[in-house]
Amino acid sequence: MRAEEAVRAAYIHACNKHPVFPKNPHAALSILVEEVGEIAQALNEGDMAAALLEAAQVGAVIQRFIEEFS
Repeated sequence: MRAEEAVRAAYIHACNKHPVFPKNPHAALSILVEEVGEIAQALNEGDMAAALLEAAQVGAVIQRFIEEFS
């Protein structure tokens, strides 16, 4: 799957699951950091497929962050 497609799918899923994004940038940053940590966890477990899914979720959080705060 292409990166753009993976991020778009993660974005749609995130918006449906969590329609309200934090209004506080520090709270939003904590979500981003959590997702990055999940990439590290997946890599530490040797699970590249899970790491790629988490990376797409990071992209989705970044997109929502930019939309919310710009």
